[in-house]
Amino acid sequence: MEDLPVGRNPAASLTDDLVVEILRRLPVRSVCRSKCVCRSWRDLIADHEHRKKLPQTLSGFFYTSFSEERCPFTRRTTSPTPLISPTFSFLPQCKEVIPLDCCNGLLLCRCLQLDGVSKFHYAVCNPATKEWVMLPDANWAIGENRIACLCFDPTISSHFHVLEYVEDEAEYVTGVEIYSSKTGLWSLHVNGWNDVVVVSHSVNRRSVFLNGFLHCHAC
Repeated sequence: MEDLPVGRNPAASLTDDLVVEILRRLPVRSVCRSKCVCRSWRDLIADHEHRKKLPQTLSGFFYTSFSEERCPFTRRTTSPTPLISPTFSFLPQCKEVIPLDCCNGLLLCRCLQLDGVSKFHYAVCNPATKEWVMLPDANWAIGENRIACLCFDPTISSHFHVLEYVEDEAEYVTGVEIYSSKTGLWSLHVNGWNDVVVVSHSVNRRSVFLNGFLHCHAC
């Protein structure tokens, strides 16, 4: 067998068909992580034709409801058996779980506690793998109707960020708190805009995280 040149990546000699054949034998979680290996692997996984051969990810919609279910979920497929339970039983005991935002497979929830001491905590979870993390309390934002957004791009990093707007009594944005899963801490960033900024609290005008930028409706 011919030796590869020193310093050459062995994976570079694999054809696209071989890479797809390897990836299709991996669990969904490992396939998602493989997007970070290199751009060519990311493009192979994202390709519509190749995705049919790879393990299928959870695809559907979470929505709020007045039923007893914590996070009702509607699948896009026609399979009669749901992949996840809407009760979110894998989360720690909470009085109520309210979905706030989702981004690339992760879900940001507001968990109302049973102890009656803490009003609520933020939790970020992966409904497909049932992994979750409870965020520490933020330090600067106040009020019951805080606006929180989830930012996550698995093609860039395995870490996520949660952004929470800091508002004054008139609901003018004075800054943002940002939680990093890498450090496990919140940091405060003071508003550097000269104009008065108000972020919409309407559920129909939520923000969207795309290509590294958070797009929101403000006035």
